Amino acid sequence: MNRGLVFILFGLAFGCNKPVESPVSSSAKRAFPRLVRSGAQVSLQGDLVYDKSTGKLFSGLLRDISASGSPKAEIHFKNGRRHGRSVEWYLDGSKSLEGQWSEGMPKGKVTEWSADGLLRKETTYGKNGQVVKIETMPTERLQGRVAAAVAERGEMDRTVWRGEIQAQEYEATFVGLWDQLREAVNPWKVIKSFTFGEIRYADFGSAQKLSWKIEQSQTAGALKAVEWNEWLERVEQWEKSGWLLEESEWHQESFQPNPDGRPRSVFKAVVHLHHPGSDRRTIIRGKFVVLWGAKLKPAEIVVEQMNQLSREGGLLFNKKKTFDLTVDDPTQRSFVINQVPVFFLLHWWCRI
Repeated sequence: MNRGLVFILFGLAFGCNKPVESPVSSSAKRAFPRLVRSGAQVSLQGDLVYDKSTGKLFSGLLRDISASGSPKAEIHFKNGRRHGRSVEWYLDGSKSLEGQWSEGMPKGKVTEWSADGLLRKETTYGKNGQVVKIETMPTERLQGRVAAAVAERGEMDRTVWRGEIQAQEYEATFVGLWDQLREAVNPWKVIKSFTFGEIRYADFGSAQKLSWKIEQSQTAGALKAVEWNEWLERVEQWEKSGWLLEESEWHQESFQPNPDGRPRSVFKAVVHLHHPGSDRRTIIRGKFVVLWGAKLKPAEIVVEQMNQLSREGGLLFNKKKTFDLTVDDPTQRSFVINQVPVFFLLHWWCRI
């Protein structure tokens, strides 16, 4: 065989077995030496990291890999301190931290992720490593979960809870009336502004006398229809005659979305009235059906039953005294209030 050919083949074989290194720029070599260590090959002494093999301050890349082969950390060091880019991961492979350091101090924005990947905290550092701003925000994973939950809730509202959602929407009409009555200086003004198509109710029958001069009566007879304009006149008469609407309570008992072509609700209400001129007090409890019209407005109100309790005269119960738990002892037991914990004091009070 030709000796020249032999040397060429030998050279090719030797060259193929020689490891080839990718070119590294001189600036990269100066910034970080091509030294890679794992966490087991370095030691932490105080605030500095040392290379166990040389005992010198570590400069290079600290790279740790989990047993499954996924990365755990890639942290650059210079003279034993963090310097350059740092990235850390959770065991599941998701990032836990990412940012830049300069000679041991964080630089610019450092991002941290929660273990579940739902929150991201961004901490911005100044030139001297001081915290400038901290902001916590949802990650795309959390936003995706929220969007999915909202979509699921919307689908449930459109299907499973459709009737309940409608019930709440219609009930809000009378709940709003209730709220306005509680806050109003003149509740009659609120009653007069509450419009509807017509109301049907029966008159009260003869009263039955009870103890303590209380009279009880219930509606009886045929229902009579009263349109809203006529109802408004009656309300104005009650107001002019001196009756005060002191308190009320309104609750929807049941709701049917479309029993006879339009929604139908059953409500129960309690109204407390007082006439200062005669010192007469009246409590009216009623049950009524609401047939709804357009825009959540009552088209027809049918009062199925009403019960009235009425009495003239002063209040049967008067406030005699208000006890102060920190001063009064109703059982005449002597104790020093400052030496008794509040929890045991309340427990003792509930037992007497």
